[in-house]
Amino acid sequence: QAANLNAIRDSVDARLQSTGLPVYRHSFVFNGANLANVLARQSGHLHDSSVWIVDAHFDGVANTPGADDNASGVAGMLEIARILTQYEFEESVHYIGFDVEEAGLVGSNRYTTQAIAPGDLIQGVFNFEMIGYYSNAPNSQQLPAGFDQLFPAVSAAVLADSSRGNFLTNVGNVNSLPLLALFDTAAARYVPALRVLSLAVPGNGQIAPDLRRSDHAMFWDRGFQALMLTDGANFRNQQYHLPGDSAATLNFEFMTNVVKATLAATALAARPMSAGKDDMAYPFALALEDEHAHHAHCKLQLLPNPNSGVFVVKIAGCDRPFGPADLRIFSLDGREHYHERLKAAIQHEIRPEIVLPPGHYLVVV
Repeated sequence: QAANLNAIRDSVDARLQSTGLPVYRHSFVFNGANLANVLARQSGHLHDSSVWIVDAHFDGVANTPGADDNASGVAGMLEIARILTQYEFEESVHYIGFDVEEAGLVGSNRYTTQAIAPGDLIQGVFNFEMIGYYSNAPNSQQLPAGFDQLFPAVSAAVLADSSRGNFLTNVGNVNSLPLLALFDTAAARYVPALRVLSLAVPGNGQIAPDLRRSDHAMFWDRGFQALMLTDGANFRNQQYHLPGDSAATLNFEFMTNVVKATLAATALAARPMSAGKDDMAYPFALALEDEHAHHAHCKLQLLPNPNSGVFVVKIAGCDRPFGPADLRIFSLDGREHYHERLKAAIQHEIRPEIVLPPGHYLVVV
């Protein structure tokens, strides 16, 4: 089992690394075993310290394939990472595979108490806990004891649909009400085919222990907004923690819709900045004073791009001296932040000594 867990951890690590993100392991010892959470950080361009988390635990119960619990959640987390890393966001998104959830939420407990980076402000957590089992058969969905008293409206909705297991349960605590609303809005807008029933648990959920059975609970206990997104575990999936928890039992259309809705909610929360990114060098021809029949074919580069405020402007590759010229930097409201007069030269390397607020700027030569 240890060898299998190591292989799964390595696989999650490799998949996250394939996105191009920096990936690291938060290592710890539990019951004499060396274990580790796997984390990838997608930095925000305006507010890097504001962090949104998409997570799933990658360990399973012995002697079960663990397809729903929790390969379904891991696959969803990795797919969101694959897609969102193609885009730019104002705020950061972190992707985490938690270890040893099945032994008492150990990985997430160690992370929330020991491994949150200094300065990181966790805004919200989307925790996948079994997202692949679906049934439209009557009486395929059970409810925990006392559920009807705690959540009468949701209980009535389930009973009104003949207790079919055809919905995603979105579980938050009262502190997570804004995040609950964000997810519900994203799901309704972008994935209307997905039926979502949402619960706001009093306090940190101690009154309903069945709703604390995943890694989101460790974030609740530290005062962070967090959601558990789940198909209902043993209250729907009769193969829970059994050898029958295989991929053949999963409904991939339902699982896909859950991932789409979570992706939309995460993207809205982190605030997209653009449809993508590319690094380009623009070749151009510029007329020289008194020599309008001749051109200096140069390459203009701004490095790095994007950047954190420290950058260099390079003009190189010219076939004759370029200049005199003016270098100006404008914000998108038209305000000029920098102006430098350039003398004629075969190449230029300018390091503007200015402090710019985060944003988009135009460099004009």
